Amino acid sequence: VTNEIKRRSRRSFRKRMFELDGEKFEIDAAYPDSGEPIVVAVDVKRIESPRDIHKRADEIINKAAKFKNVYPDACFYTVVYYPFQNQHHNVTNRLSSDFIDGVYFAGETESSIAAAVDLLIGGLTLN
Repeated sequence: VTNEIKRRSRRSFRKRMFELDGEKFEIDAAYPDSGEPIVVAVDVKRIESPRDIHKRADEIINKAAKFKNVYPDACFYTVVYYPFQNQHHNVTNRLSSDFIDGVYFAGETESSIAAAVDLLIGGLTLN
């Protein structure tokens, strides 16, 4: 997903770290690719099983909340691999948070990843 964001975006994204209260967190794809502040953060997660929804969603929300604490004006998006398409609404509902600006789903195929990234990039408003 991260490589596809780099390929399809006209902006330079890369992995970056941010820190809050001495704890470091990794962002899978961040813009700008260096310097401060981060304007867009994309977290990529795999949720392999329905029983993992709550744990993984809590991880995403926790990272988003911490990110917004450091960068309150930035956008935080997540791209989720969850193979149970008929249950995507459960994940979306679980990730409903003021800290998360968008949730996108990608499968394992190149076309599915490209479609998710196109939706994500299409929704970005960058100066």
